[in-house]
Amino acid sequence: MEQIGRYQIVGELGRGAMGVVFRALDPSIGREVAIKTIRLAEFSDAEQRVKQRERLFREARSAGILSHPSIITIYDMAEQEDTAYIAMEFVAGCSLEQLLASRAPLPPERIFNILRETAAGLDYAHHKGIIHRDIKPANIILSESGAAKIADFGIAKISAADQLTQTGLIVGTPNYMAPEQVQGKAVGGPADQYSLTVLAYEMLTGDKPFVAEQLTTLVYQIVCELPPPAQRLNPTLGAQIETVLQKGLSKQPEQRYETCSAFVDALEAACAATPGWKSLARGASLNLPTMGEMPAAPAPKVEPPATAEVTAPTVRTLRLPRVRLEQVNKKSRAVPILMTLVVLAATGAAVYYASQPIGPVASVPEPKKQEPAEAVGQAASRPAEPVETPSASSGEAAAPVASAPVTASTRIQTSVEVPVRSEPPGATVTLDDLPGTACVTPCVLKASMGDHTIALNLQGYRTTIRPIKVKDGAVDLPILTLAPATGILMLQSQPEGATITVDDRKWPKQTPTQISLAPGSYRITVEKGDLKATQNVEIRDGDFKHLSISLSQQ
Repeated sequence: MEQIGRYQIVGELGRGAMGVVFRALDPSIGREVAIKTIRLAEFSDAEQRVKQRERLFREARSAGILSHPSIITIYDMAEQEDTAYIAMEFVAGCSLEQLLASRAPLPPERIFNILRETAAGLDYAHHKGIIHRDIKPANIILSESGAAKIADFGIAKISAADQLTQTGLIVGTPNYMAPEQVQGKAVGGPADQYSLTVLAYEMLTGDKPFVAEQLTTLVYQIVCELPPPAQRLNPTLGAQIETVLQKGLSKQPEQRYETCSAFVDALEAACAATPGWKSLARGASLNLPTMGEMPAAPAPKVEPPATAEVTAPTVRTLRLPRVRLEQVNKKSRAVPILMTLVVLAATGAAVYYASQPIGPVASVPEPKKQEPAEAVGQAASRPAEPVETPSASSGEAAAPVASAPVTASTRIQTSVEVPVRSEPPGATVTLDDLPGTACVTPCVLKASMGDHTIALNLQGYRTTIRPIKVKDGAVDLPILTLAPATGILMLQSQPEGATITVDDRKWPKQTPTQISLAPGSYRITVEKGDLKATQNVEIRDGDFKHLSISLSQQ
């Protein structure tokens, strides 16, 4: 059996940027542990490698003093063949990242249980002088009982402390990092609180505050731009929730809450005071109408005249009225008789002024029995009677035209070509969820200027939703890589060390192990000696299932 130090490796739990995480057994006391390896050999510079090793050991020893129910305990630290490793508490369960990837909205009690327990662990560590620096969904482990535990204390500080390489670039994706951290400044507890707020924002809205293709753009957004209002992504969130999130995401550390627990308390109180709020699943906000697509507020009413009666001016000072279409009440319908009166009045005025010198564009003399100006606008709004705009000689600009409802045809009338490519190709692409815009990659969509959303669907792959901004000229999108639809099966057997057959295919590893499977039904068979057992399992996209099989004599 493979070993690292004195620990016997029984399976692989996952892989990260710095190494592999194994499930192992400490034979001296029979305790299961998780072994996280850090490849010091990845650092080509010998001096840098020595510094990394020293810092890693120092931080691991510091984190080893932490003893809290919400923090995964570190047991041991050693080095073997240019690979440092840390033995820590093993937690059977899944990470918050895996839970969010299931694309199911989290119930309020689950959200606040995760936030409350994470905040308690962070506040405890901060009181001990330890800053995590890498709070993100992958580092929050959820046990089978639902308890939240923070992972990677002692490792996170190392990997985060050297985020700046010799070329000055940040390693990894700093979506959850505080502004002071991405700038390389000294960080304290408020940096972890910022990261915790990003977690809360994501669990409530289904998206992170800042997302960008380029790392430099992302860093600029974190440092310089205000986070998008959470209500824009999830309209059920009220102003009080918005206020708490914005405070937790303040650019200046001193403007955030005093502790992580204070932030969670404020958020929970704000949610309790907001009836009807609900969380969104990851990615669900992209399917909601954007602010530009939300129902428009009622148009401002045309101000009535200052007096009840409108006195017509004398003939010599009359001016033709310019009908401003944006003031038209679209919901009203003009009475045919009234429209006739208006047309006759305009015709009479035109005949009279035909013999007069052409000056500034005049308005129609009103009949003795003056109708309200609003009615004139209503009559002019009928599509059967188009209104002529003032002539160019008037020196006045044409009145703006009220916008029509956006449809698939109107979007394409003034359009820009948007080439869409996917890997693999053959995905069906739609623009703004309009069936008439569909094409199959590689293909070209036509989109009007402004913000849009494209969706790519391909059998066996997860739906990919991508917001795009169309400006002047062609839009050059990168190739969009589709993620295969998959679920995770954590397979255990009693006794352990059994061979695995998935349907009719032998699995290369023995139990316990983690198996990635496409959605579908599977027949899982485990065998050890003359012991054997078979069980069926259904896997859905985003699943993280645990299956324990007891072997028996066949």
